[in-house]
Amino acid sequence: MTKRIVATLDRVEKGLAELRALVLSSEPDHEFDKLDQILADTSESSGISVKDIKSKGRTRMVSVARSEFCLAAAREGFSLLEIGDRISRHHTTVLYLIKKAERAEAGDA
Repeated sequence: MTKRIVATLDRVEKGLAELRALVLSSEPDHEFDKLDQILADTSESSGISVKDIKSKGRTRMVSVARSEFCLAAAREGFSLLEIGDRISRHHTTVLYLIKKAERAEAGDA
């Protein structure tokens, strides 16, 4: 029984050492920073706060700013899920917002 416990502890310690090495060697998440920067830029250009863009607000100005953020983030290569997670929206809503922003850009709004 004691040998089993020692063997289990050795495996756990080895696993923890591998996990520590992985965590310490990982690079910072630059994609996270980039998405936050797009959100901040959208906020600045639209005059709508980041808090409002992320909110459940449905006023026209907030909705337009949210659509612009989604389009800008999609053009930078972020997935619908990543964009949606940032603004607490479902990925299908993000897709709708992107299409809405594209129509507005084309003048078909």
